[in-house]
Formats: sequence, structure tokens, C-alpha cells
Amino acid sequence: MEISEEITTIKYPKTEDRSPITKYRYYELHTGFNHVFCKGFIQTGPQTEKLMACFFAINFPSLILLSFTMKNICEHEKNFSWFWITLVILILVNLFLFLTAFVNPGILKRFPYYESLGKTKESVETNDQPFPWLEMQNGERSFKLKYCSTCNIYRPPRSSHSSKSNNCVLKFDHHCPWVGSDVGLRNYRFYIYFLFFVTIFSPNTLIAGIYHMVITFQNFAKDDDLDNMGIFSKGFSKCWYSLLLIIYAFFFFYYVTKLFWYHIKLISKGITTKEDRNRTYIKSPSPYNQGLWKNWKNHLFSNFHPIPFSYRDFLSENEILKLRSDFKQLKSKGKLKKKSNFKKLQQKKMNKNKLNTISTQNLDLDSNSEKNKNIQLESLSSEDIEKM
Repeated sequence: MEISEEITTIKYPKTEDRSPITKYRYYELHTGFNHVFCKGFIQTGPQTEKLMACFFAINFPSLILLSFTMKNICEHEKNFSWFWITLVILILVNLFLFLTAFVNPGILKRFPYYESLGKTKESVETNDQPFPWLEMQNGERSFKLKYCSTCNIYRPPRSSHSSKSNNCVLKFDHHCPWVGSDVGLRNYRFYIYFLFFVTIFSPNTLIAGIYHMVITFQNFAKDDDLDNMGIFSKGFSKCWYSLLLIIYAFFFFYYVTKLFWYHIKLISKGITTKEDRNRTYIKSPSPYNQGLWKNWKNHLFSNFHPIPFSYRDFLSENEILKLRSDFKQLKSKGKLKKKSNFKKLQQKKMNKNKLNTISTQNLDLDSNSEKNKNIQLESLSSEDIEKM
């Protein structure tokens, strides 16, 4: 039984009053680990240093390739076609690298706890907890939506919470260590295009390096005054960087081609990296497998999925109310934009709430007794005690 790919978003219940009480946008209080720039217009993953390392690993050898190896080859052949083709491929590699990193992978919006239950803040009781699973029906097939206690939402099918970015992502595939961000529904096609052009660029670099070394040694071999050792020493001094490019391109080609082939198989089967690693469909075929042609069409050539929410959206009253005191305190100190300070303040508040909850339990013991203190400490984890 096939499940439609249209089941990717869920309309969550909303409270009556959605007007913002203060003019602050979502990115200013977003607790995910991804970085947001230009007042919410641009976002990328939490590991920007890995993105820069990947950019350097691609472009520094490419600069040597174009400036020296390709230049000498084109001067020898008196034709610069190969140079321009290589440059175009390199531009496409960088284009899809940054699209993978900066396009929102499908991050789902967080909701206040009581709003995820379809209630108002005043009507929620302390023991009112959401169900861990929500069963839904799609035609003849039923499926479960898992509740995320961090984002306070029931995740759509195939969505997952990324521990690296601290976000729930639509059709989460994996967290890419090369790009330093999550790969999901909205940027997976750019990730595949990136792998495709790197797979083309690597053997191109390998062939160019070998060809440059061959023509260099051939030119010195024409000199009758040089013996074999002289030809080797003279030739190597002129093209040693091409040897480094050959070694670089060989390992790059091996690992990237292996990764690209792995994703080709995943797309053909209609499964994600996470589903494959978890062996989700090892006993039964994936219900999302619609055949080879439709799988490739849905992954790479379907309409671009709209963004779940904008970081520039204003916060509603329900979204900001529970953080209002912390928010005002940081704003008065001019530390609103320092997310680390805000998160530390949130953590301290959580630890304080845990202690208050424990201390207000129905204990018929005196608050100053040693037994009461021991009960409180046993209820906390070792991490909570260390943070206190």
C-alpha cells in the first residue's frame, strides 16, 4: 500500500489570540542550535566551521588545479575548452554546497506545551500530559505520529528530531558532517546534486594531474643532454603539485563516489538514510516506495516544498508568555542576542522548577529534616546536581 508524499505537514491547533504582545521575531527566541543571520533571512546548520573546512578542502586544491595544472595543459594544447568546463563544474559544486547548507531543510516550528494539546494556558493541569503517539488514518493504512517533548509537536511521518541542531526536520535524512547541517525534505535534492558534481569534478582533477605529468616528462625527454635521472628530477620539479592533486583527487573520488552510490540505492528504494541505518523496512518493503521512476521524480524533480515557517514571523502571546520574564531580564541587560546566556538562564529556571516540584510534593516530613533532603536529592539526576 502506497502512502502519499503529501503527508508532510500537520495543521496544529491554534489558540484564539495569536497577536504578538511584543514585536520580537521567531529567530530571536528560537532555541535550536542552527545559526540565523540577517535578522532571520538566512539560516544554516550549527557547525559552520565544518562548512568552511569543506569549502576550503574543495577550493584550495581547485585553485592550484586551475592556476597551474590546467593553465599548462591548455597552453600545451592551445585550447582552453577544458579549463572553462572545469571552472563551470567547480562553480556548480560550490553552488550546491551552499544551497545544501543554507536552504532550510524543513525545520518544524516549536509550539508551547499547552497549545500542542489544543488548549489554552489556563486550562492545562499539571498532570495533563500529551500521548506519546497519535494514530492517524490514510485510506486503508494507519500510522503513528510520535510526540516530540522538546518541540511540543506531533511529528509528521518520516520526520525526526536532530540532536545536532535540536530541531524536528521534515523527512529527516541525516546530519551531514561535511556541510555541518541537517539534510531533510527541502535540501536533499541539493545535497544529491552536490555529490553528483563532486563525483564528476574529482576524476576530472585526477585525469588533468596525470596528463600534466605525462606531457611535462615528455617535454624533458626530448632533451638529449638529460639522462633518465635528469629527466625525472627536472620534470618532477615542474609538476610536483600535480602529483599532490592526483593523490587528493583519488581519495576524494573514492569516498564521494561510494557515498553517491549509496544515496542512489536509497532513492531507488524510496527510503532515507535514517530508515536504512535503523533497518526500519528490513522485514517489509517501504510503503513510500513508488517505483524507480516516481522515487527519483519525487526526490529530485518534484515541486519545491514550501517552508514550514519563517524565522521572521512574529511570536504569538502563547509562544512568548512562558519566556517573558527571562526575555525582559535579558533585554534590559542588552543581552538579548547572546543565545548562550539565554539558554543558561533557561536551564537554571528548569533546575529551579524541578526543585520546586519536589519540595511541594505531599511529604509529611519536616522541611528541615535530613530525610526530606535525601528524598529531594535522590529525585534529581547526577547531572542536575552538578549543574546546581
